[in-house]
Amino acid sequence: MKKWKKLNSKVIFEHPRLTLAEDEVELPNGLKTNYLIFKDSKDFVSVIGIIDPNRYLLIKELAYPINEVLVQFSTGEIENNESPEIAARRELLEETGYKADKIEIIGSFLGNYRRGTYKGHVALAYNLKKIKDPEGDAEEQGIQSIILSDNAIKEKIANGEIIQSNTLCAWSIFQAFKQKSF
Repeated sequence: MKKWKKLNSKVIFEHPRLTLAEDEVELPNGLKTNYLIFKDSKDFVSVIGIIDPNRYLLIKELAYPINEVLVQFSTGEIENNESPEIAARRELLEETGYKADKIEIIGSFLGNYRRGTYKGHVALAYNLKKIKDPEGDAEEQGIQSIILSDNAIKEKIANGEIIQSNTLCAWSIFQAFKQKSF
């Protein structure tokens, strides 16, 4: 399949959390168009904390734009020079107060393939130990850890109670990983 060709790029909006650029591209059929992209978006990690073979650590957090409490896996950006494993340890501790003895990266998915190149990495966190209260950042105040069974997660997905895309992707990758591994 023939690829698109970037002719030039210009930043049209810049903020510490988001940079938008407009690329002029030539399509495979020779037509030229402008295309909006998220520039410099960071990879992130979603952490599935394994309490035991049938129970998992998730969080409940208020999502401001939709003003709803979401049930999801702990998720956060991978900072500069951090590996996905290190980011998973940091995010898990910040958002849940749990520390893991072992982190395993089992897969990845694209965050928004139409607008950026960033990936979400799925991490399993084993042998969890609660060592402190969650701290999170200013926007994560009131975050709560919850433990749900495999069936409870599936039920919440089926009932539309778990709707956060990173969590749904991570859970799907985990289900495939379990089938392959066991």
